[in-house]
Amino acid sequence: MHFACKFIPSSKLTSNELSYVLTPDECIGQFSRVRSPQDIVRHLPKPLSEPISIAAKKSSQSL
Repeated sequence: MHFACKFIPSSKLTSNELSYVLTPDECIGQFSRVRSPQDIVRHLPKPLSEPISIAAKKSSQSL
């Protein structure tokens, strides 16, 4: 599945990207279309994906 989100840490967010920021509800809607949690984790920037536990990576509900 093609994932339409790009994850950017807030410290690196620019004013040009503010119009593309999703609300938490919009993010959940995007996540509900993903088949496996690995698809979500694969799109996270390294600083965001490192602290995720192995157990959380097995279930999108735990993310």
